[in-house]
Amino acid sequence: MTFLVAVFGVLIAMLGLVGVAAPQKLIAIVQKVWTPHPGLYLAISLRLLLGVALLVAAPESAAPRALWVLGWLAVAAAVAIPCLGFSRTLRFIGWWTHRPPALIRAWSLAALVFGCFLVTAVTRAVPIVP
Repeated sequence: MTFLVAVFGVLIAMLGLVGVAAPQKLIAIVQKVWTPHPGLYLAISLRLLLGVALLVAAPESAAPRALWVLGWLAVAAAVAIPCLGFSRTLRFIGWWTHRPPALIRAWSLAALVFGCFLVTAVTRAVPIVP
């Protein structure tokens, strides 16, 4: 599962990099992928898969507590999406895509750092936090 977490980390970091470099490009990707109805199922599936991968990989990682917490947060997010419903999720995506470019860049920078953290946490043999 550490490999899967590393792949997720790389993908998250790449999306973050796109958002930092070209916020409008990231917005176009989000609108294209997440707004059709199947996008909702994809969002749920990816969060659930990431959550399970983080929970399984946590004990072997350099930051087991952090990955454990992040894993449960991802699972909770996967459960929350159907509770919100398709229309509310679309409204949230619409709200998010209309934020100023500086905010999209800041959010994307956080995603870039988060993705790098995931890769580092599962590829380092030495604990990050003692």
